[in-house]
Parts: sequence; structure tokens; C-alpha cells
Amino acid sequence: FQEQFRFSKLTILFPQNIAIQTFQPEEVYNSLAQTYFFLNKFHLAEIYWKLAITKNSTYLGFHINLGILYLKTEQYKKALFEFKTAQKLLPNNTKGFLLAGLTYLKIFQFKKAAKEFEIVIRLDPNNTIAINRLKAVRKFKK
Repeated sequence: FQEQFRFSKLTILFPQNIAIQTFQPEEVYNSLAQTYFFLNKFHLAEIYWKLAITKNSTYLGFHINLGILYLKTEQYKKALFEFKTAQKLLPNNTKGFLLAGLTYLKIFQFKKAAKEFEIVIRLDPNNTIAINRLKAVRKFKK
């Protein structure tokens, strides 16, 4: 309960930071979105991550966070769009590929999931999540 109260208080403080320009608006929007996400107010989290993206569309984290929200709320097509955007923004970062692979698993597109996990392993040969998921997909496909 105390944690929820703390997050609720933040939803009041962050807009005040925008008004007095303490932080960049996209940072405040991201913080608000994260707060609403942890409060399970996914619709509000989505709104604020979209606002953050309108202020800075090239920041990988906003797309990853919004994609995770869509993955959690089972909006897989939207999740994939955000993860693919993240891949384009930073092609050497494994997060977008790993999360896209996990999303493809959720919708039973195992070949596409395997391709994403292969890219993760090529970029990070020690990524145990991708290694284990790829092994599982290959066993399942047999």
C-alpha cells in the first residue's frame, strides 16, 4: 500500500516538473508512464510513453517500454512494431531483438522467433535467455 501511495504521489509531482521545466518533458512523460505502468494503469502509461516518443522519437528506451506494455496487455502487433522500431534505432542492441523473439513465441510464430534469437546470439554470444529460447524453439519444431 505504501508503495502504491508513493507512486500515486509521483503522478502529481511529475506534471509540476514539466510546468517549471525542471526536466526535459520526455523524461517526465517517461517517468509518469513508468509510474502508471507499476500502478497497473496501462492506458495512462501508454498515453505518456506516446507523448515521450513525440518529443524524442529516437530514444530506444521509450519504444522498448511501450513495447513491453503492449506485450503485457497482449497487444502483440503493437508490441512488435515498437520492438522493430527499437531494432532500427539501435541495430546492435539486443533488447529489441530479444523482446521481438519473445513476442513471436507468444503468437506461435516460431520461425520468426528463432531468427530474432539468432540475431541476439550473434550480437551477444553469452545471452542465456536467447540461447535457451532458441534451443526450446528448435526442439519444438522437430
